[in-house]
Amino acid sequence: MFDTDEKRRTFSRWAVGTFAACVLLYLGIRHIHDLLLCLEYLAHLVRPLLIGAVLALILNVPWDFGSVFF
Repeated sequence: MFDTDEKRRTFSRWAVGTFAACVLLYLGIRHIHDLLLCLEYLAHLVRPLLIGAVLALILNVPWDFGSVFF
């Protein structure tokens, strides 16, 4: 089945990756409530940064236009 060492290594990486993905998927589904709480907390932390970025984008356009005349 495995003619070369490289084929064996490739299959091993695929098998370990598939197993890890299945374990992570299982744990994610099992603890979905905790994951959603974590995402809500992170969104709560990032919200002021997003508001600041939007305000900076909006306010930068008029000030940049006014600097053309000076």
